[in-house]
Amino acid sequence: MSVDQIEYYKEAYNLFDADHNGSIDVYELDPTDEEVRNMIASVDVDNTGTIDFDEFMIMMEDFRGETRLHYTPEKLEEAFKAMDFDGNGFISAADLIAVVKGHGDELSEKEALEMIREGDVDGDGQINFDDFCKLVNDWDQ
Repeated sequence: MSVDQIEYYKEAYNLFDADHNGSIDVYELDPTDEEVRNMIASVDVDNTGTIDFDEFMIMMEDFRGETRLHYTPEKLEEAFKAMDFDGNGFISAADLIAVVKGHGDELSEKEALEMIREGDVDGDGQINFDDFCKLVNDWDQ
């Protein structure tokens, strides 16, 4: 697992760990108690009844393994179109900013341009569908 993936998981983990005590317990999640207990039990290696960060990473890797199977060409195209905000067949920095803003968050132009640079295989300053598919496939490796 890359450093970037670990950092991504750490941020996700911190969102669930509402009381910031280093563990996620039943009361910090929204599903039914039975669903939560089953989820925790599936990764609770030390049998504490909680999930620490290492156990959370196991759960996320398991989740990624399950979702990886669902990347059909249709799903990839649907995800690409959702990010191609202006519908021109490319994801630009402006598209990323609009998508993020539509989800109630902020993304600076500098951040958006950096994201585009990281995924822009052909160097044209935007992400086409092939670039997008490569990004998704690289994330799953």
